[in-house]
Amino acid sequence: MVSEGGGALRLTFYDSFDWRLHRAGLSLRLEQPSRRPAKLCCARQGTGEEDCQDVAAVPRFADDLPAGRLRTRLQQVGGIRALLPLVTLRGWRYRYAVRNEDGKMVARCYLEQWRPASRRYAGSAPVGLVRLEPLRGYEVDTAAVAELLRGEELERTGIDLLQTALELVGRVADDYSSKLDVKLQPEEDAVVAVRRLLRSQVDVMRANEAGIRHDLDSEFLHDFRVAVRRTRSALSQIKGIFAEPALAPFRDGFAWLGAVTGPKRDLDVHLLQFPEQQRLLAPGQSADLLPLRLLLEQQQAAAGAEVVAALKSARYRRLMRYWQTFLDQGGTEFDGANARQPAAGVANSRIWRVYRRVRREGRAISADSPPADLHELRKSCKKLRYLMEFFQSLYPRNKMRRAISHLKDLQENLGQYQDQTVQLANLRRHSEELAARGGEIPVPTLLAIGALMDRIAGAHQQTRAGFARRFAAFYTPANHRLFRELFHTRGPSMADQP
Repeated sequence: MVSEGGGALRLTFYDSFDWRLHRAGLSLRLEQPSRRPAKLCCARQGTGEEDCQDVAAVPRFADDLPAGRLRTRLQQVGGIRALLPLVTLRGWRYRYAVRNEDGKMVARCYLEQWRPASRRYAGSAPVGLVRLEPLRGYEVDTAAVAELLRGEELERTGIDLLQTALELVGRVADDYSSKLDVKLQPEEDAVVAVRRLLRSQVDVMRANEAGIRHDLDSEFLHDFRVAVRRTRSALSQIKGIFAEPALAPFRDGFAWLGAVTGPKRDLDVHLLQFPEQQRLLAPGQSADLLPLRLLLEQQQAAAGAEVVAALKSARYRRLMRYWQTFLDQGGTEFDGANARQPAAGVANSRIWRVYRRVRREGRAISADSPPADLHELRKSCKKLRYLMEFFQSLYPRNKMRRAISHLKDLQENLGQYQDQTVQLANLRRHSEELAARGGEIPVPTLLAIGALMDRIAGAHQQTRAGFARRFAAFYTPANHRLFRELFHTRGPSMADQP
């Protein structure tokens, strides 16, 4: 082995809140040597492959990095999520080149010692590591070196540094996901299953509160709102689980929560789509939209302040406290007619009923149907999707994925159509607001907004024309057989409602 230098070092690992990099097999670290520039490196775990770049500080978003391989890789994986620090270590590292008999380098060997940088862990003992990173094409040679090191009783070889760093501060990778992953049992009481499902959504809401308050990125509010919508859908669609009088204050509370967070989310989406909308215009017109962007940012800040005020309010604290107590303690006096029915039976009944509603509403839509009819179908599809995701663990995975995939294809068309409907209404309103300012706003800005509305209106018509094809793909005998096989039963009847 040939020394390549080393010394004191500070390491900070980063990822999105939902661990997108880790799930893609990547780790992002900031290396801060004592006498050299800081370096940001994205490494593929278990290999020596990495992209590095000198930086003054870690940017909040991948888009803020200079153009290059590092930015491209982080954009592809991290998307619009902020890069957040996971854990910081301090210690030292020495690097060695491992060469074979021909003098070719086959791997790098790192001798390291680390401890958490936070004072909270000041008393923790340092951890020593011997890490090997193979070069591409020399994995066999590296395995032989690793075996030799094991023979020397160097116990911590082959350790992933991110995993070690997380262990030192008591964290676990992938400790957050907004996806529903509650394992239900077919014969468990429906009330037990539904309480478990709803508790999981409380956990999602709670996990995203801080990110919303600090405005770390737009996806915190998105995940929060999805959990609220899932909760509201469960309360309205899973019939007969709880006594109706007990649900009234919670229905009102979560409806308020959905309403107060909606404007901020709409503005987030508009601003995220703004660069794409600029590209719809002629090159000379894109800059004319900047006054519109400024207006949107001002409204976004005001709407964000309202969301933060709502999360800090006594009303929100009471809602969440009483809801948690209701889910944790319950009591038979709050049970509905289907509470003690098997979870699988309740799931079948509700999913099949809503599926039939989707088919009925979809068949009724013609070329002359108003946008409101498509919006109602979209809402029914959402209810069906939430029910299927709630109870997906009760069904064969592959068949359930196929059924959800067919529904998602239809939802994509309906969602795009509704988004374009909202965009047109919002642009019309924003244009009127800007026009009311008189001479403050350049005429080219109003013309650019008009041109943008024309482009979106054209796409809106194309999306509407594509609905018939998308619904026909959903409304097939084969798909109907799949849904019937999964959800249609002739078991004992339940006290269900339409």
